[in-house]
Amino acid sequence: MKNTKLSLIATEGEAGVYRRRIQLVSTHNSAWAELEDDFHHFRIEFQHDGKKILATAGSAPRPPWVTCIGALTPLKLIEGMPIAESSVAVHGYTDARQQCTHIFDLAGMLIAQIARGEGQREYRFTVPDRIDGCTSAIAQQDGEQILRFDISGFDITAPELFAGQTLQHGGFSRWAKQKFAPSETELAIALHRVATISFGRPLKLDQLKRAAEFKAVARNACHSFSDAVIDKALRVHGSQRNHNQVPTAWPVWPDPLSEVVASVKQ
Repeated sequence: MKNTKLSLIATEGEAGVYRRRIQLVSTHNSAWAELEDDFHHFRIEFQHDGKKILATAGSAPRPPWVTCIGALTPLKLIEGMPIAESSVAVHGYTDARQQCTHIFDLAGMLIAQIARGEGQREYRFTVPDRIDGCTSAIAQQDGEQILRFDISGFDITAPELFAGQTLQHGGFSRWAKQKFAPSETELAIALHRVATISFGRPLKLDQLKRAAEFKAVARNACHSFSDAVIDKALRVHGSQRNHNQVPTAWPVWPDPLSEVVASVKQ
């Protein structure tokens, strides 16, 4: 199938900002997580006994492809997984290639949140559009800036500890796991993911009808772009958001989760 050349959201001289928000909530036997950015809106829910994951569920209020919701089925492969403080421990329990990249990342972070005990954590990420190939990816945790990557092309140039790491190839998660404590690893991997996916923010993805039109760029990058699914992956038109300004209100939690958040704060 012919690959589609996409035009840009912004016109020459304009710049925008990619944004992602992740919220994690854990109680003594349940946990919830939500991810929203320019391209996605996913929610997952786990039941646990403090030692292992007992059951998984989720929803996709705003998926980019009609097939994304199907990734909640292979997510059930982590049922029975022991609770672990590392967000990447889930990669050792089941094959990530069967999963949606973003739901699977969120699952690993939620398992780590369960390991931290009852409570909640919110991450917010921003990446301005690149100027002459350069930008800075910023991560906030519970309202405080914790980490920033200065980026040129596909390479992280600062801070010094991360300089020389690339966005272009795999291996960052393995490197970060060996280098940092679990909570620091979680944030670094999440910011690396954000910096990578932000390349797509200026593109008008609704020009696509099928994922296969973008195959040369993203083949096997996630569940919907896997060889087994890509020909069935139709575009959900209207799913892309432009978060140049901070949203006045991020998504409202479903009622059960709102009650959990309120109880955790008490």
